[in-house]
Amino acid sequence: MYGLSWAMCALGVWMIISPWIVGDSPDAGVVWNNIIIGALAVILGLVCAGTAAKATPRP
Repeated sequence: MYGLSWAMCALGVWMIISPWIVGDSPDAGVVWNNIIIGALAVILGLVCAGTAAKATPRP
């Protein structure tokens, strides 16, 4: 699950930048929605990655 946590962070970053890459001129509502949801995905992905890193047994 550790790798999937980093994938969630990558998806969050994609959600933040996607309105400008995919669309021609996105509406303000679309931009703010993607920024807020993308930031939440990045934050939660980092929390999951940190939790998974602490739970991984060290040799």
